[in-house]
Amino acid sequence: MAELSHAAGLAYREAGDSNDRVVLLVHGYPESSYMWHEALPALADAGWRALAPDLPGYGDSEPRAEAGGGIPRRSSALRASWSSARLRL
Repeated sequence: MAELSHAAGLAYREAGDSNDRVVLLVHGYPESSYMWHEALPALADAGWRALAPDLPGYGDSEPRAEAGGGIPRRSSALRASWSSARLRL
């Protein structure tokens, strides 16, 4: 079962050992990390650390006040979240 965690305002689901290789599963629109709930444990069983974030304003993540920015803003939010949680990618 994937664990739901939060870092820097973003929620993310995680499965697997922190020392395993990392696979990042990013959802589409309008979706959330829940779309990966079946893939996360399967990837963990295959030896991967699977991470599936909820992008800003989706799923269990906090909404962002600033509008626009598209992919660069979402990429910045992901980097801030991983840094805040001290996740090693």
